[in-house]
Amino acid sequence: CAPGRNRTCDLVIRSDSLYPLSYGGGLGQCRGDGWPRSAWGTVAPGGFRWWTRRTTIGGGHVSDEQQAANIALVEAFWAALNRRDFEAVGAFMSERGHYVDVPVIDVEEGAYGPAETTARLRLGLEPLENYVLHDGIITASGNSVITEHVEEWFWHTGESTKLRFCSVMEVSDGKVDRWWDYFDLAAIMNAAPAWWVEQIMVGYK
Repeated sequence: CAPGRNRTCDLVIRSDSLYPLSYGGGLGQCRGDGWPRSAWGTVAPGGFRWWTRRTTIGGGHVSDEQQAANIALVEAFWAALNRRDFEAVGAFMSERGHYVDVPVIDVEEGAYGPAETTARLRLGLEPLENYVLHDGIITASGNSVITEHVEEWFWHTGESTKLRFCSVMEVSDGKVDRWWDYFDLAAIMNAAPAWWVEQIMVGYK
């Protein structure tokens, strides 16, 4: 798509800015190699806006009622994460559900299923002194649910950072089959204390 033009596909996107993403602004950068390029095409940098339709990137027609149910499930998912209720978050995942941070997908395959999701979250977030998840835009296209949100991380040794996330989920039969997070990894690594980095390098599997 040329700058300022709309592209009609499963979701309609335009380059109007909501706020700059941590990867530098454009959804084209946010999407990473894992984003469905054939569905999205090229997006101009500078931000984006979504309008939802009743089709899906990953499948066929989904009713408005099912889309609303998918959004409600993801809202409950984020509420559990904000509480740092890692067991509850894990329970939202299907047995085949894949959770990964896209910036490290080439070196770390991510978590599969409820137990690994819980363990992966606990490894990174449990050591924090405080953690705040700020709600953002959430939209659905069929069984795909996409969220923007901001997280604030605080370590007991005084360090802190603010992270902007673009999260892409696929929901099926009331469970999350896919949770891929896009964010600026450098924002974490530049802020995190050495002891925390050493701890997460131990891993969770």
